[in-house]
Amino acid sequence: MVLLVAPSGFGKTSLLAEWATTTGAQVAWLSCDETCGEPAQFWSRLTACLAARWPAMGNDAALILERPSWDDPELVDALARDLADLPAAAAVVIDDAQFAEGSQRTLASLAERLPAHVRLLVASQHNPVFSTSRLRLAGVIAELRAGDLAFTQVEVEQLLELAGLGREPIDSRRLRTLTEGWPAGLQMAVLAMRAGGDPREVIEAFASTTQEASDYLANEVLNRLPPDLAGFLMSICVLDEFDAPLCEALSGRDDAGRLLDRVVADDLFIYQVDHAGERFRLHQMFAAFLRARLKSLGGTSFREAHLRAVAALRERGDRLGAMRHAMAVADMPLAAAVLADAMHTILDVTHAHEAKAVARAWLAKFGDAAAEANPEQLLQFVLLLAASGQREAEDWLTKVNRAHPSPAPGLDALAHGTWAAYHFNRGSVDLALEHNRLARQAVSAAAGQSPLFPMLTELPIQEAGAHLLAGDLPAAAAALQHGTAPLSSPIVDEFRSPVTEAWVAFLQGDLVFAGAALDRAAGTAAEHHAVAHGVGRIIAHLVQAGLHLERREHGAAATVLTTARAAARINGRPALQTMVDTWIARLATAQGDQAGALASLAQVRLALTAPDDRVRAQFALEEFRVALALAPAEASALIPRLPASTASRLLQARLHVLRREWAKAEQILAEVEPLTIRERVEWGVLRTLAAQEPDLARAHGYLRTVLALASPHRYLATIIEQGPGIAALLHSLPAGPDLKPYIDELSIRAEAAAASATGPAGLVPGGLLSSRELTVLRLLSSRLTTTEIVGALFVSPNTLKSHMKSIYRKLDVSSRADAVREGETRGLI
Repeated sequence: MVLLVAPSGFGKTSLLAEWATTTGAQVAWLSCDETCGEPAQFWSRLTACLAARWPAMGNDAALILERPSWDDPELVDALARDLADLPAAAAVVIDDAQFAEGSQRTLASLAERLPAHVRLLVASQHNPVFSTSRLRLAGVIAELRAGDLAFTQVEVEQLLELAGLGREPIDSRRLRTLTEGWPAGLQMAVLAMRAGGDPREVIEAFASTTQEASDYLANEVLNRLPPDLAGFLMSICVLDEFDAPLCEALSGRDDAGRLLDRVVADDLFIYQVDHAGERFRLHQMFAAFLRARLKSLGGTSFREAHLRAVAALRERGDRLGAMRHAMAVADMPLAAAVLADAMHTILDVTHAHEAKAVARAWLAKFGDAAAEANPEQLLQFVLLLAASGQREAEDWLTKVNRAHPSPAPGLDALAHGTWAAYHFNRGSVDLALEHNRLARQAVSAAAGQSPLFPMLTELPIQEAGAHLLAGDLPAAAAALQHGTAPLSSPIVDEFRSPVTEAWVAFLQGDLVFAGAALDRAAGTAAEHHAVAHGVGRIIAHLVQAGLHLERREHGAAATVLTTARAAARINGRPALQTMVDTWIARLATAQGDQAGALASLAQVRLALTAPDDRVRAQFALEEFRVALALAPAEASALIPRLPASTASRLLQARLHVLRREWAKAEQILAEVEPLTIRERVEWGVLRTLAAQEPDLARAHGYLRTVLALASPHRYLATIIEQGPGIAALLHSLPAGPDLKPYIDELSIRAEAAAASATGPAGLVPGGLLSSRELTVLRLLSSRLTTTEIVGALFVSPNTLKSHMKSIYRKLDVSSRADAVREGETRGLI
């Protein structure tokens, strides 16, 4: 690590930029800003920066960061491995690291793991939060401080010469002594002198206090500007970054674009921050001068500038930026209003990362006071963290509990509802259900006594979701009948609840009701302006995908699930991500992609950080389902982990059918009491298959009964994928005209399924991918890190690397991302 620490204006960035253009090392560069205070934002930006410089790098780190929670050591391991694999000298520059103090200790850990040919260069205005002593003793750090970066006497004279002031009667030694070689101060002094200031007065200003010198130089520069340009700079100085439309909104001037062009042309301490030349920022020191000047005017000028920034940024959708400006003037009500705006409605949030950053910023500034004085408002912000399963939500909830041991019913309902969301999105369904029950009791008690937070209208949906995680469909259906009177919300009552009922109905097997409810939901979603990544839209996608899968329309299902997965990532609720990834695994299973199915189930396990026994049993059930379809020989080992449920018993009976162990299958089926339509269809088909050899007539009787039940719902996959022999049974079944069209369709689909079950391996240039390499390639296309792929395949890291190198060679690619793209192009994934 090379550490550069000096105040603003000491040329850290300039020095690093000059070095980067002359070094023989490959350089990646990250400039931090206020958003990097959130570790997830910092590491996401750094990972993206590394991937942009070295395309093969950062895959594992990016996957780790997408999870609801992750550990620093895991992230360090992933980045250190990638950087260590770089074949040539490399450097990673992190500028303005003072904005990323929350990540600095992890950066130090990363530096200790780097090999000699990789350097980490960190520039900061403040000393790092980690101790450098251990790094010095280890010999892995070099440091440059303000004294190293200050201008020498020779450099001061060179600066004056280059500025055309070499012939002026300037006491350069005194100037250097008084500025202590501070480059920004020297630059502003030169600017003041070039603008006509008396060199002696400029120099003498530095003989007074630093504040007086700063005021003098700022005023010398500002006062010599045309009034329109000076006023323009004062009006936009509160902005960290800006473009012409934002400048127009803050200044109220139609000619803001022209004035911005003049500032750029005159090089008035302004820097371009994008490649297109449309966004800029002021030099930090100059911006500080302008803000100090604005404050010195007294009155409300400074506050009004920030409030205009809030309005302008909210208008363009930058809610996080608007939030910062509201907090800059300590406007607590406005900060709360901005956060409510960030949620679109009180029931939805924008991108999860942004929402959490806003919540954390508000809580850091106002949380401790609000826990006592305004707990309802605090809990609205904590809900954003709880809905993402973030552990820090528990700390805030505990603070509220301690501050209000006997809360009013309204507060009690909101607190329990937030606890329920927290446990639900960590997979602790029993705790979630208990808090949900207490929240509903408090809602009833609060009727007519105290206001209630509208989010509580979703308690029945949340309760149903918890039951679904535990695999209890009857309880999920019953939960949706619970009301939250006196609360109601049109988007919940008319869209989210109906579409959740459709999802439960689909899972129970009532495909007619599910399809009709889905059609109705399409209209109400548009009517209520449901956001694309909202809960209701995602559940609607799941219903649609499930219907496509039942009809064996795999392409259509894949399209819908891809949309659902992207929406679930934006939404940020781990429980929703779990549901989507489970059905992506079902799709992969239907397509014969065992690696893809297992990769998606691994994502399911990673999404929920504290699953209880019932949820883990559902994980095992899904793994058993994959093994049953694609690797029956491996299925028996999973049986001890299965839940004691009808679904589990039916799958075990199916395993015996696949093995042609008819008596064992019939014994299990005789003990099962199917309740839902889906269970009755599966049970009937399995009884048909188990009876086909001992008693064909009995088998035909079972099949005719089950087809009469399944025909109105147009079951396809559930019938033809249960086991061997179904096509022959369908062909031999005597049927009347009422069932014949349905039986004909099933027969055609069953024959097509049997024909597609086997197929030749795909040839690719450079050789034939082995079965193991094809599995590795499909796992590479998942969201698993290489470490997790190693665990899934039970191989060593070196073995996995060998497989990856072979895949890259055969596909003629050089990175994981390229291998995945090439595999998709060639139809291998």
